[in-house]
Amino acid sequence: MSLSLVRYEPPPTRELQSRALRLGRLRQDLAELEQRYEVVRAEVEEFEKRYRPAVGERQRRLEALRKKIAKAWEQVRRARSGEPLDPESEDGVSREIPQETFQPEVDLKKLFRELARLCHPDLATDPEERRRRHEFMAEASRAYRGNDHLRLQWLLEHWEATPALPPGVDPSSRLEKTNQQIAWARYRIQEMNQLIAATEASTMADLMREADDARRHGRNYIVEMRRQVLDETQQAEQDLQEVEKALAALDQETVKIIRANAGLHASEAVSVSAS
Repeated sequence: MSLSLVRYEPPPTRELQSRALRLGRLRQDLAELEQRYEVVRAEVEEFEKRYRPAVGERQRRLEALRKKIAKAWEQVRRARSGEPLDPESEDGVSREIPQETFQPEVDLKKLFRELARLCHPDLATDPEERRRRHEFMAEASRAYRGNDHLRLQWLLEHWEATPALPPGVDPSSRLEKTNQQIAWARYRIQEMNQLIAATEASTMADLMREADDARRHGRNYIVEMRRQVLDETQQAEQDLQEVEKALAALDQETVKIIRANAGLHASEAVSVSAS
């Protein structure tokens, strides 16, 4: 009877091999998600570059004019019914009531600089730690570019609460290090899925899909939308003329308050039409 020798692998080593394979699969999934996100983001941004100058800015100004007209009509109604009109600030709150000015708890740049100071890849002592720091800073950079104060704050707190990767090369230290890397990879996968979903569900992405559908049917969606906004702007200018007629019947002091509260200026219609 012959006996064959089987190499004994202690439990930490066997688990380390299993977890390392798991980490490799997670990193591959993450890389694919990051690539997909960059493609989706780039497509939406490219469409936005074409849409905003032709339609978006005109639409924004049109909506602002409509809001002013609606506010003016509401003020005219109150004046006609004899209700008192108090000067209001731009957000619709009476200027006579002092308002607290909101200031962020921590400035965005200060948060980002603090993160960079703590977890910059140049501070790493080994390749794995450098990779961990690089991934963390990449996430921080995305949050900074997106003006996401809450995510930067979370990243800072997460980094401060997460111990550094163990420096040892023994199986137990490597297993602990791999488990931390798996946890971070899972977090990044969750974040990338959320970013992709949010980008695909954005208003600009919806408009892009409508434009793609119109192109398949031989239509130019941006040209159609620009024409529609121009037509609606002409209608808004007619509505503004009706407001001016109503204001002409009121006393000058009341008209002054209404114009200030609604943000109306005499050249409003001209400026919108010219744009």
